Amino acid sequence: MQRLVQQIPDLWDLYDDILSLGRGAAALLDHKSHEYAFEASKRVKGEKVLLLSELYVSGGSVQSAASAMTRAGADAVVALVIARLIDQSYNDANRSIWANASAERFCFDRCCLCDTSTGPASQAAQYNAHG
Repeated sequence: MQRLVQQIPDLWDLYDDILSLGRGAAALLDHKSHEYAFEASKRVKGEKVLLLSELYVSGGSVQSAASAMTRAGADAVVALVIARLIDQSYNDANRSIWANASAERFCFDRCCLCDTSTGPASQAAQYNAHG
């Protein structure tokens, strides 16, 4: 993570590596969250915390880290994820996300979840219109 932060000068003075594995860390091996998977080495009372994560698989690590920051006193916790691994065999939602994302060439200007013509937002609108 340090290498990533070094690429973003605005983060240099803000970055602080304060999370370590906690007594619930074993849950992370199964891609599950656990309130005590991480521990914060210092209080962040009243702070707004930006969590940086290289890879989002199930959300277990991000959710567990956010729990640790909340316990440490953070007022707000937001996660910035660099990449997401989508296992199509996991469930119907993942298959749908993969199908929508694969339907068009990748473009930074389009989100496969928010695209009003093909994404889940469109599917929800169609359901509500015909529901």
